[in-house]
Amino acid sequence: MNQVQSHHSGPIEKFKLAAYCRPNYNDLDQWIHFLTTKGIKEFNLRYFDFCKHYKLPSCLFSCPRLSHLMLYGCVFELSASFEGFYNLACLELIQVSINGGTLENLILNCPVLERLTLLKIGPLTCLKIINQNLKYLRINSEFEDIYVGNSPLLATVDICLIPEKRIGSTPQFLKKGRAYNLETNVDLVSDHLSGLKRLTLSGSFLEFLAMNCTPKRCHFVFPHLVAVHLKEVRFDSLHEVLVSLSIIRSAPNIEELHISVGCSHYGRQWVELLQAECLSEYYFERLSVVRMVGFLEAHFVCEFMKFVLARSPVLERMTTVNYGYQNTLKSLLQQVEPASEHAKVEYFTL
Repeated sequence: MNQVQSHHSGPIEKFKLAAYCRPNYNDLDQWIHFLTTKGIKEFNLRYFDFCKHYKLPSCLFSCPRLSHLMLYGCVFELSASFEGFYNLACLELIQVSINGGTLENLILNCPVLERLTLLKIGPLTCLKIINQNLKYLRINSEFEDIYVGNSPLLATVDICLIPEKRIGSTPQFLKKGRAYNLETNVDLVSDHLSGLKRLTLSGSFLEFLAMNCTPKRCHFVFPHLVAVHLKEVRFDSLHEVLVSLSIIRSAPNIEELHISVGCSHYGRQWVELLQAECLSEYYFERLSVVRMVGFLEAHFVCEFMKFVLARSPVLERMTTVNYGYQNTLKSLLQQVEPASEHAKVEYFTL
């Protein structure tokens, strides 16, 4: 770095450092200050001192040409003179210490931001995201509330809520049972995200959505959604099942459906809700790919898959990955006449 500083007179547009060597803070500060004078566009810093995060120097927030910013293991505090990253299109924060107000201000002042990734950041009470240019959003963090403002271009959303890691404790969102500036948690997913094309929900986020969900109230609207991935669905939770089915029902143009099963016992709720109003008259008009992964009980999965087979006229492939019920599942599914003559069912055992 000293040689570069001494001999490089031209611009430096891209800088990436994985700091396994734990460099001196003063050295890092000096390097970043040097880069800010060289028209830096892409800045990627991974600082791996797990005992103490690196506090970014204020000069980083005055880079007018910065388009990509990726930070790992840092403390993020905006300077008082921060006016915004007007060219920042991609922001990725991993294990970054940042408060909710700072994060909200940062996102709001990146007018061309398209991709936002937030992994294990915090501490956060309310995660508030407002940016009308956003197209991709991935969140995997602890939070008590979440609010996504009007995002007409947002096409891909992947949200995983990490519960607090305290033995025997109840997640804060379950204790307080509220959503930021909203009456129910269902609204925060559908009201401002009607343009979604790909949706992944996992972890405890389905439980978060299910808190105020009832058969009459649990209603989403995703007219453009083509791919749905629901991870760790607990089939012994009536409300989580209801949320899952409501999301599926809300997407008339769905083409891909992936469901992985969380820790749960016999899921009779699937059978009951399939026979009730939730999906009684529903057809998967465009569904072509289905994947069910990680289940122990064959019965409730079989009932759902039989339902899909009988109501998917363009289905091409259905894949099951389970824990030893292949023969039972296969014999039960063979009793169903698929709506699609091209449907192929694949069976895998873990």
